[in-house]
Amino acid sequence: MSLVITLDAATTSSRAVLWRGDKVLSEVRTPVGVRDTFITGNNDMLARGMTGCMVGVCLKAGIAPEVVDLIVASGMITSSLGLKEVPHLTTPIGLDDLAAGMISESFPSVWHKPIWFVPGVKNKTGMVSGDDLPLMDMMRGEEVDTIALQQRLGAGGPCWFILPGVHTKFVRLSKNGRIMQIVSTLTGEMMEALSRHTILAASVEPCGDLNLEWLRKGYRVSVEQGLNRAAYCVRIAQHWSESSRADRTSYLLGALLGSDIITLKACGAAKDTLHVAGHEGLRTAFVALLNDDSAFKDVRPVDPALLKDLAGWGALLIARRRGLANGE
Repeated sequence: MSLVITLDAATTSSRAVLWRGDKVLSEVRTPVGVRDTFITGNNDMLARGMTGCMVGVCLKAGIAPEVVDLIVASGMITSSLGLKEVPHLTTPIGLDDLAAGMISESFPSVWHKPIWFVPGVKNKTGMVSGDDLPLMDMMRGEEVDTIALQQRLGAGGPCWFILPGVHTKFVRLSKNGRIMQIVSTLTGEMMEALSRHTILAASVEPCGDLNLEWLRKGYRVSVEQGLNRAAYCVRIAQHWSESSRADRTSYLLGALLGSDIITLKACGAAKDTLHVAGHEGLRTAFVALLNDDSAFKDVRPVDPALLKDLAGWGALLIARRRGLANGE
């Protein structure tokens, strides 16, 4: 039974998971991501972080690093800011395509064995004019999430996966489960930027209990009067309403999700099944607002148990399809 470490490197953090077959033996997280490459001008910090994570999961599980059979990396680690830039594959893409597109490279200062990288995915459009920018999109990391979620749900299309995060991704799957289209928004980054780096910082809190009533208030103003007006209303609420920071945070989230739901309608997602993933608060918020809108007929929140170790599991499935690992 193969011992595999999956590396999921994102913008601001990374995670290593050690697998024996389908079982997770240990995991280690680090606040190191590709943003550090941008800040420092080189990927030395990222490389040290990846080594630390991989050694860490081995020590945590009581296993010598030398006996690990395979390292599989996905996410922003395959970008120009990562360890190895891997060209995006072009939709439509399925499990077989991602497996065939994997590449390996040795980094002796990082690990004693080659690291295998899972490529990201882009829309088929390619280069576009300024008028056609919304037709193009891409992702690095969410493709392994999508593969894992599709396998766990047994989801048949046409359907969409809603993957909230720093960059929220809407991923359209075909009837046979292939990735057909990607649509991205900046919702996560916008929420953090507005909450921490604008005048609204005094009005909201980073993490608060979701208030569905205030979520819906923010959503309505955003859809009817625009996101900028809805965001400023958070400031008004602080001074001229009886509201808590948690209420106002919910209002701001509703305003941002109003923009996302406009995007979903624009790309034709309303007619298909929507599988909503993400952390509990975001998942609950999305589902509530989508169910309020009669345009959406089939909204399905994903069972949180199915989201556990999603990125690692997807990378493992792809590696197995390539013949690099086994689960027996």
